[in-house]
Amino acid sequence: MRNNLPKPYLLPKAWQDLDDNDKPEYFTFTGAIDFFVEGEFTEIGGDGFFNKIKSENDNCFMITNVDIYDLIPHFEIGGK
Repeated sequence: MRNNLPKPYLLPKAWQDLDDNDKPEYFTFTGAIDFFVEGEFTEIGGDGFFNKIKSENDNCFMITNVDIYDLIPHFEIGGK
């Protein structure tokens, strides 16, 4: 377990290849599957979950791309 340090980002395929015990140590974003919504939610998804959340809340965005930059290390997430 990491010591309160931020979790490192992995590309989706690299994250998928991890052993299930190692996945909680990293994070990833998968386009057209993952999304952001403003607020706090405890409900877990299923079929149609994004559409349900989007119809009930403002500021809900499906991730469409993740751009990674090295010069000044950061990434930018695009969505619609």
